[in-house]
Amino acid sequence: MTRHRLGQAWMKASTKNLTTRQWLAIRREILGSSDAAAVVGLNPYRTPMAVWNDKMGLTPIDDTDPSEASHWGHVLEPIVARDWSRQTGYKVRRINAILVHDQIPWMGCNLDFVCTTPDGPRIVEVKTTAEHNAGRFQDGVPDDHYIQIQHQLMVTQLPWAYHVLLIGGQHLISTRVDADTEVQAALSQREQEFWTRIQTQEPPLGTASVEDILTWQGVRNDDTIALEMDAAWHFKRYALWSDLAKNAETEKDTHKAALLRYLGPAKKGFWTDAEGFHWSVQVVESHRETINKKELDRIAPDWRTFAVTAKTTQSVRITLPQKTRRPGDESGRLTTK
Repeated sequence: MTRHRLGQAWMKASTKNLTTRQWLAIRREILGSSDAAAVVGLNPYRTPMAVWNDKMGLTPIDDTDPSEASHWGHVLEPIVARDWSRQTGYKVRRINAILVHDQIPWMGCNLDFVCTTPDGPRIVEVKTTAEHNAGRFQDGVPDDHYIQIQHQLMVTQLPWAYHVLLIGGQHLISTRVDADTEVQAALSQREQEFWTRIQTQEPPLGTASVEDILTWQGVRNDDTIALEMDAAWHFKRYALWSDLAKNAETEKDTHKAALLRYLGPAKKGFWTDAEGFHWSVQVVESHRETINKKELDRIAPDWRTFAVTAKTTQSVRITLPQKTRRPGDESGRLTTK
């Protein structure tokens, strides 16, 4: 490795000529900034166990086409950076490298952009979001983004970074994020503990989701087993929460319908409470294209051989006892269907 010009970070690999699969494979060798918030339980979309599964190679590398939101976010990033550069006067350049800490080889990051200021280079983290997510940014940089940037500042040992956010394609917000030594100390400790779990192959099961557990357990046999008595408590709690969730969904739909009545023919409505917080209801249109498989079978019978990618997924089905009345039986006893 040769020393990269940015801060004190080393360049682990150049990403200029890497395929998506190669890039994702190298990222498995480090704890990156996009992993940091998940490791400390502040990523709303990813658990610590999901990160652990990925680093252990249990999750298949997914180099398929990204979601529409991810695609447009990637397309807009350089445009947002360029306009922010015009507004601030700071020259911005993309960093085509995976960087690592000069003393901690597993602590790394893959930056979006860096700008040149009179005080030296500074990180520019570009984000885009839809207008209906604007409330998440009302109080400034959200926790998961803040932790991501603090991790980047730890790797590079730079004093501050810029969080540049485009909301709804119309509103640009730039926030300076200074290095927080107290947060970084706590984050470094938590990351070290997590990396030790990877080295010792000890999964953080306490944070695991159903999908995390399925990934960790891997291929199954066809056995049917009798569960231990401890499982009874979880069955009963599952049944209780299932009833609560069903009732909650009914209540939510009732209030959603009421808000739609208030909305009338308008597409969006808002209400500002006494504390100045904005609440909104919006009818969002989505468009999806479907394929007529019967028509494809007619005009191109062999289309599945070159156009279909097979993928097997697992889900968990829990069957609860149902109260039924048998003929001549008024007890309402529990029976399984």
